[in-house]
Amino acid sequence: QEPSSKRVKTLKKSVASFANLISPGKPSRTSKIQHSNGVNAGSNPGSGSTPGKRTNSGSVTKNRRSKLWCETFDHQGVEDKELKRQETMFELYQGECDVVDDLRLAKQTYRDSMMTLKMLSEEESTRIFGKLDCLLPLHENLLQHLEAQRNSDGKCDAIGHVFLSWFPTLTPYDEYCANQADAKGTLDSVVEREARVRDFLQRCLESPFSRKLDLWSYLDLPRSRLVKYPLLLKNILKATPPEHPDAIQLEKALAMVNDVITRVDDLTGERQSQLIINKLDFLDEKQRCPELEQSRSVICSGQLKSSRGTKLQVFLFDRVLVLARNVTRHDKSYQVYRQPLALSSAVIEPDEGGRLSGSFRGGILSGDKAKYAFRVRSEDTGFGYTLIAADEHDRKQWVNSITEAAAKCRSRRTSSAD
Repeated sequence: QEPSSKRVKTLKKSVASFANLISPGKPSRTSKIQHSNGVNAGSNPGSGSTPGKRTNSGSVTKNRRSKLWCETFDHQGVEDKELKRQETMFELYQGECDVVDDLRLAKQTYRDSMMTLKMLSEEESTRIFGKLDCLLPLHENLLQHLEAQRNSDGKCDAIGHVFLSWFPTLTPYDEYCANQADAKGTLDSVVEREARVRDFLQRCLESPFSRKLDLWSYLDLPRSRLVKYPLLLKNILKATPPEHPDAIQLEKALAMVNDVITRVDDLTGERQSQLIINKLDFLDEKQRCPELEQSRSVICSGQLKSSRGTKLQVFLFDRVLVLARNVTRHDKSYQVYRQPLALSSAVIEPDEGGRLSGSFRGGILSGDKAKYAFRVRSEDTGFGYTLIAADEHDRKQWVNSITEAAAKCRSRRTSSAD
């Protein structure tokens, strides 16, 4: 068993030497900060992302070498099946060690240092780091219980019961994950505004302790770890004989964590949806359609152009498609462009080439640009919009996302009518 005190001492050593990173002079204006993805790919209001198009982002496991159980403990005489089972449980344990170390790093090296150096106000710190203080003790507690299950020979007989007791304590995850869209937006705003913050984070990024990961990679760690538990438990269950007492416990734990993820997912979607709605500036009260108020999640968002070349920020909610323009007015970020289109009556016309370009004289739909255009219209009212994507990949992703969302809305409407 590896004593957790060793990890704490190592972390404290890196934090103690952290003062050497702080620039005594003026921050460099040329330093660039690494930007990462938002909370959910394609749905962060500030990311300008396109549905289904992923950008490279660092994993918090970067530059870490995973230890194997067989490299840590004597495995002579252990059968292959049992060896595999011990390896899957040890993989989960090793990952939990890393989570605890990274959460301590986010708390001590980033948040505490930035507050000590007065780089953040209390409000900014709360909005960016959220309930980080509540999450660290949860994972420390899980790590202690996992270590307690290990016998003197390094084997673990069972761990399913540990998670059955631990998963019900994850209520702080609700607020932490639901706050991530606001946290990312606040962090980006501070980084853009404050040169000292950019300098500080750049120096962290270039230091060995960060493993070349930016602050957001660490703040996004709890969410990414939560959604990984089902896979980790499935691997352990797969390596566990059906007759083993832990098999039933693992199945129950797997069902429990999936319920937790669904709950957190729903709450996060609602919070993100409301966050964007609050940033919309309506020129006409008629634009405040019921479908927008009823929306509970943002499926994706990104930039498209109108048939006349107007740059638009497009939000695909679960019940309505909203076109907007970037503005700064009355603390709003987006001005609603035309009437939002209810998905329950939306249909896609993915026409290409001359058929579309010939229909819009005076617009920019011609040549190659027409190939990336599609039209969405309402079957109820007949009005619609022609939108132009950056490339064929984007066009297909938008068409597929809108089509799927519209189908779900029509299904809900049919079920309600029945």
